Amino acid sequence: MLRPRALSPDAVDALVAGGFDAPPDPAFSRACGRATGGNPLLLGELVRELASEGVAPTAAAAASVVEFGAEGIARTVRRRLSALREDAVRVAECVAIVGDGEPVALVAAVARLDYETVRNACSELIAIEVFARSERPGFVHPLVRAAVQRAIARPLLVALHDRAARFLAAADGVAAERVAVHLLHADPAGDAWVVQTLLDAAQDAARRGAPGIAARFAERALAEPPPTTPLRAAVLRVLGTAEATLLAGDYEGHLLEASGLTDDPVAAGECALTLARAWLALWHPRAAIDVLERFLATAPEGSDIAVRLEADLYAFGLSAVGLRPRVAALTTRRLAQLDAGERLDPRIAGPLAGLLIDRPPTRRATELAREAVTHPVFRADAESAGWNQAFHALLAGGAYTDAADLARAILADARRRGAGPWVGWALIAVAAPLRHLGNVSEAEAAVVSGLESFPSWQHDQERRVLAAFVAGPVLLARGALSLVDEMTSDIPAAAGSRHHMYAWAVEARAGLRLAQGRLSDAIADLRDASAAFTPGEFPSPHQSSWRPPLALALAAAGEREEAHEVAAEALADARRFEVPVHIGTALSVSGSIAGGRAGEAQLREAVSILEQTEGRLEHTRAIIRLGVAVGGEEGRALLRAGLDRAARSGATPLADEAHQALIAAGGRPRRDRRFLTGPESLTPGEFRVARLVADGLTNREVAQQLFVTQAAVQFHLRSVFRKLDITARTQLPAALAGEAGTAVAKP
Repeated sequence: MLRPRALSPDAVDALVAGGFDAPPDPAFSRACGRATGGNPLLLGELVRELASEGVAPTAAAAASVVEFGAEGIARTVRRRLSALREDAVRVAECVAIVGDGEPVALVAAVARLDYETVRNACSELIAIEVFARSERPGFVHPLVRAAVQRAIARPLLVALHDRAARFLAAADGVAAERVAVHLLHADPAGDAWVVQTLLDAAQDAARRGAPGIAARFAERALAEPPPTTPLRAAVLRVLGTAEATLLAGDYEGHLLEASGLTDDPVAAGECALTLARAWLALWHPRAAIDVLERFLATAPEGSDIAVRLEADLYAFGLSAVGLRPRVAALTTRRLAQLDAGERLDPRIAGPLAGLLIDRPPTRRATELAREAVTHPVFRADAESAGWNQAFHALLAGGAYTDAADLARAILADARRRGAGPWVGWALIAVAAPLRHLGNVSEAEAAVVSGLESFPSWQHDQERRVLAAFVAGPVLLARGALSLVDEMTSDIPAAAGSRHHMYAWAVEARAGLRLAQGRLSDAIADLRDASAAFTPGEFPSPHQSSWRPPLALALAAAGEREEAHEVAAEALADARRFEVPVHIGTALSVSGSIAGGRAGEAQLREAVSILEQTEGRLEHTRAIIRLGVAVGGEEGRALLRAGLDRAARSGATPLADEAHQALIAAGGRPRRDRRFLTGPESLTPGEFRVARLVADGLTNREVAQQLFVTQAAVQFHLRSVFRKLDITARTQLPAALAGEAGTAVAKP
């Protein structure tokens, strides 16, 4: 048996050229080949249609190829079908409805014909090149199937879909989604069976991480409409949850209506949690607190749903000073329990750790967060808003690897659920500890992927502020100044906002202005950031991170007395909170401002302390500052080490600083510090692809997550393999971990 393959590009060129007076442009021929899949029948019909309409075979006309081809093919198919028996036409219509490759028995049931009649009809359809040669019925091309579908009158179309749905529903082992696909085309009739089937399919789609499909099934079920109140409440809840996952549609209205239609406090509480968590992504904490308080008041005391509502309430209530009074009574009681030695539910302890950040020593908050986030009960509810406070407690204590692991767990869950916006935020969160760990290139790749996954941050000020304070420092460390400028250009004043995220976003803008040499503007921004915090409310070094850059900016501007005062305050707070990475950072800043022997001593102490922490980027910075301070051969050796570490981590501005300092110290570094091989040589796009493949994803899965083609993934992988000098995907994890002392635990 000889089965001809698709026409080659040269054959397509020849056939297209034969239909026109002028030679076709290569782009035009390629478009014709793509539109027809290289099928001679379809290609011939397409060329005849285009020629008859007077279309010239130019590159500019390539875009119109598919439109013309579809109609020409439709006419050809209709003409060929008109010469066949009615049974054959009916079989073609049924296969157009049920899809290619389905069993003959299903086609026979939908067509209401016997098995042999269907087989004979398939042979006739193969003979006229409408069906492909196969054991099971199927069209030669999707365009042919579409042409047959469009010709079916609506009453018959609805009837055929209904027959297909009921036949599949009666069969064993058929998934609800296969049935529901046909019910989407049925006319609404208030049928409880239709609603339940669509509901089951929506739930299945949600479980496999397809919220968009789940929402479509649930919308159709709602239009049926559900004949009973409990069924309507169930549909609304699934619909609202799917919409909230995507931050699309009227999820607020659907979830609130669902909660109002049920007497079950657990089901109502689940709706409240879903709604509040959607508002977390959009950063509407006050609205979230309102709905959580309302439903917590009716939840059975001590129940699982009450614990989850309370945990999320802390996550929002502790997010800003102005909101803390809303949860003061609850937090006071829980803190008293902690002080008495009681063990709290991990889901409550995790977000409560965010409150302890401001109570020295910080290790108490970090230990509480670490214990909570590693507990299976906490990890089981990865959608909880409580991870946000626990994450910051880990960052505050310098537990950067633990923070990265937590963010990656949230990222994995968001990907499993198909929650695009949460994927975006989780990627940006992953980047924060990676920067501290010295993996600046990987951090930038995570930030870029995160912003691409949640592009609406550009059109909403609250989300832009949220992105700026997390992503800004990463992008500044990489020297991506234009994107930081886009994020922070119109951020309002932080003073009076009572939201520390505004202060951190303004701090990111100050970092941009420092990089641009705009000292006075940077100092103004940093003063604004400091004014957002009432003294004593946010005293921890993690919260008052504006102090070190303000001290440096003041010193650079000649305001040395105030610079010393601010640096001394930063160091005093760091020692009071007993976090080594913050102590080392404050010593590094204070020493670089002080100068002389005292400054050198502080810098040596900073290098020694930071070497024992996970703050590898700050350690590199301290090494460079010490090299500048000591001078001579020791200074040049330190600067070379700092330059190498900064360049390998991807901290381009810091590497530039070390490079210039080494030249000033009499060193002779090579001009081109770009790495041509190794992990450091990878571009952000290559790094993203390499990391996902190293995690075990296929090319197709990588393409889906990054919203690119598989060809693009393959292109990046070829470059990655060349730069890493490897030949197999299995070698990627080890190759990426070879990042000169900057690697962290495998995600």
